[in-house]
Amino acid sequence: MLALINDVSEFAAVLGHEIAHVSARHASQREDQVRTSELVAVMRARLLNDMAGAEARREAARVSLASFSRTQELEADVIGVALVAKAGYDPYGASRFLQTMDRNATLRSPVRNAEGGPDFMASHPSTPERIREAILAARQHMAPEGRPRDRERYLRAIEGITFGDDPRQGFVRDRSFIHPRLGFTVTAPEGFTLENSRSAVTGLGPNEMAIRLDVVRVQANQSLTSYLSSGWIDGLSETTVEAVTVNGFQAATAVARGSDWSFRIFVVRFGSEVYRIIYAARDLNGEVDASFRTSQADPGPDDPRRRGRHGADLRPPHAGSRPRRGAVPRPQRAFRRRAAARRRAGQIRGRVKTAIQVGRDPCVRPRLGLCSSPERGNDKGIRP
Repeated sequence: MLALINDVSEFAAVLGHEIAHVSARHASQREDQVRTSELVAVMRARLLNDMAGAEARREAARVSLASFSRTQELEADVIGVALVAKAGYDPYGASRFLQTMDRNATLRSPVRNAEGGPDFMASHPSTPERIREAILAARQHMAPEGRPRDRERYLRAIEGITFGDDPRQGFVRDRSFIHPRLGFTVTAPEGFTLENSRSAVTGLGPNEMAIRLDVVRVQANQSLTSYLSSGWIDGLSETTVEAVTVNGFQAATAVARGSDWSFRIFVVRFGSEVYRIIYAARDLNGEVDASFRTSQADPGPDDPRRRGRHGADLRPPHAGSRPRRGAVPRPQRAFRRRAAARRRAGQIRGRVKTAIQVGRDPCVRPRLGLCSSPERGNDKGIRP
């Protein structure tokens, strides 16, 4: 978020918005509403023995809570604008930042809201609505250019900041989801657009196709084929369940069919976790299913992506593919890495100590980047 902010007044607007949530007690109000709705649903189920009605009540409560949250967001925007204006900042910073957020969301997810209708389950109002309300609130306080924005000072403060997806949670590049920490990549078929969230990676493709990737824990003694058949997905065709390997990793796949959609499901075991890759299509014909089946791959130990660079798209699994090292290091492998790191540290200390004693340049091994020079390293004494 800091990388999207352009000046001090926009930064103040973000803080003002969050302060407004606290001062207006929005969190406690939402908690009260959730508790009341759940109590009504439970009492209806127990006293009237109406489970279907109770579930309908819960669904209506979720829609109501989402609407309530949207109202709170708009209220926090208005209160936040008043707070930053009172503190001496440009109140139009809120509307400018919301416009930046909207452009960033469009860039990151060009297929968002493809249907064009309102999302009644969204907890935040649409960005254009928030922008309009923020501008109206700012007009109550001052003219647009009445106060300095301190753009240059803010940009100097964030110079060099890291931004983008957290690599610990994986990130999307084109139609591939890359997880550097675990060392695997999933590449969707041609034409898909992916989006990463905290709970799952989702994507949309041509001809009403979709993909979802998430992770669950499955007991080590449970086979993946039995997990596929355990009932967590409706409409599974038992005759399509089969054990497969994805570049040497245990996996299983199957097909499930519903009234409107058909699904090709993969489950792949990485250490103690199982990754579920679910492709959905209106018409799961042979060609579409084949494209789904050839979209699973793993980089292998020597792939440049394992070293922090992003190479070409991965190839699908094929006969004779070599399994890479486990995504979760074995204890002895981790021990060897630590021992090697200690040896390298000792060698570096020894070279520096010797160089200082004899008056030589300690940068006797430029690739180690022990210090900076016009030809080697950088001004911080660390080689990239």
